[in-house]
Amino acid sequence: MRRTLLPVAVVVVALLATSACGVRLETPEPAAPSPGPVEQVRARTVDDALALSDAATAIAGEGTSLPTELAAVLSDVISFGQVHAAALGGVYDSGLPTATPTLSPASSPSAAVTPSMLLDQLAAAAVTASVDTDTLTDPDLARLVGSVAVARGELTQRLAQVLDVVDPAIAPPPAESPRAPDLPVSTVQALALAHDQAGYGLEVIAAQARADLLTPALASAESHRARATAWARVGGFDGTEGDPRRVHYLLPDGLSDPDAARESAALLELAVAEACSAALAAAAPGTRASLLADLRAATAAADGWGAAPKALPGLLR
Repeated sequence: MRRTLLPVAVVVVALLATSACGVRLETPEPAAPSPGPVEQVRARTVDDALALSDAATAIAGEGTSLPTELAAVLSDVISFGQVHAAALGGVYDSGLPTATPTLSPASSPSAAVTPSMLLDQLAAAAVTASVDTDTLTDPDLARLVGSVAVARGELTQRLAQVLDVVDPAIAPPPAESPRAPDLPVSTVQALALAHDQAGYGLEVIAAQARADLLTPALASAESHRARATAWARVGGFDGTEGDPRRVHYLLPDGLSDPDAARESAALLELAVAEACSAALAAAAPGTRASLLADLRAATAAADGWGAAPKALPGLLR
């Protein structure tokens, strides 16, 4: 059997004729892939950050004179939300389905948002970020979202104080059987060292500072020393050559001055917060809840000593 090959020109003419008759030869549009769990958390955290910023902007822009304390909190909600969104990579439009934000449409600038509504939105977003921190499989994103969760919790408490209302819950209820973090020895050593250094420094501050700083400094020192010992035992290096804790640490001069004492105490707590934040990335999913609580505690302690609020606690001093 012989096969007849049509000239190329004939084929081209046939295709053009087919096109002229309204018949189109094309491939179907590619289906957009569904976002995975990590991208869903990232997108949700970005959406909530921008929604909170927009809600605070709407309240601040109502044209009425706001109390100084409320204006300061709103300013931080706005700027922190923008920092969070940028740190998370911003809104990414790749044709993927949009992750559902936690916050309600009431956070839109065009809606009437009240400070009380913003308070509830902050608390809800803080809880969501806390839960997401413990579920993420991406360690770096877990650390970042954990920092965002703590920042939102701090803003929630500040706004509740300004509004003179009871603080909403900013952390999810503890799991029935919480899992202890299984961390690399180097991470546990860093935690033990940070807590021990804070304990030592606060003991010195308690010994040199004026009477009104004695009690809080001493109580905090005892707590940090206990945490340092606990981590040393967890790591199995308590009393061994691998124990990073020292007899004494270098501290600045002039700790008898109240301002210098408070600044040094805040810096010691911020160092603990950094160690806790780093541990979030080293911990496995499902074991980060206690580390996130430690990050909250260290951040709150630093704030108590006069540290300025941070957009990303544990990441930015």
